[in-house]
Amino acid sequence: MVTYKTDKFLIDFGLIGLYQFKIQEKFWGHRYIYKSFQDAYKFGSSADLGVSVTYKPHKIISLDVTVINGEGYKKIQANETYKACFGLTLKPVKGLIVRGYYDLMKDSVAQSTISAFIGYSIKKLSVGAEYNLQENHNMIKDRNYSGVSVYSSYQINNKFEVFGRYDNLSSVKIEGADEDWNIAKDGQIIIAGLEYSPIKYLKIAPNFQGWQPAESGKSFVYGAYLNLEIKF
Repeated sequence: MVTYKTDKFLIDFGLIGLYQFKIQEKFWGHRYIYKSFQDAYKFGSSADLGVSVTYKPHKIISLDVTVINGEGYKKIQANETYKACFGLTLKPVKGLIVRGYYDLMKDSVAQSTISAFIGYSIKKLSVGAEYNLQENHNMIKDRNYSGVSVYSSYQINNKFEVFGRYDNLSSVKIEGADEDWNIAKDGQIIIAGLEYSPIKYLKIAPNFQGWQPAESGKSFVYGAYLNLEIKF
């Protein structure tokens, strides 16, 4: 990757990190426990081959435009299909962040993604919410799905934090089908836990995760987990 930066412009070229859900992922802050919504449910990739330009005309506003291969860093290949991405990020007041995003990728069928995010942090508390919609997933006609994700955390002190999250993913029924096209993966998840950080680069998080499948007849699945993050 090659990067060029000025006071107002940032240009990345090559195998680049993407902005599609970067802000949401950072705000959620617990990727080592569960990926952010768009990453977890395959709305897009965290990196790809292409070019991105970010422009900050003012400290409260940032615009980003990206053109990429469109298939993620695991499938880098030359073809005539590209994804164009557009994002707008606003920070109107201290602690508040708002972001809107749209992308389009077209072959014989056009796939598009729309997402909106709002997050607010005040002292030790942070609360974020996002809505995501993708039409013609994987450029297959009428494979539309959408969902919301709400997450929050509270810093008890410099070592302990409690956190929680709720996701709801749903898809639509394609003409002629008996069930929604993504029914096997549709559903709701609840995550709640405690994060303990005894030293700067170590996090330990006992947590509960419960999944309610959307598919009729499927039972609520839950479990207790212990996640660990070590940074070097």
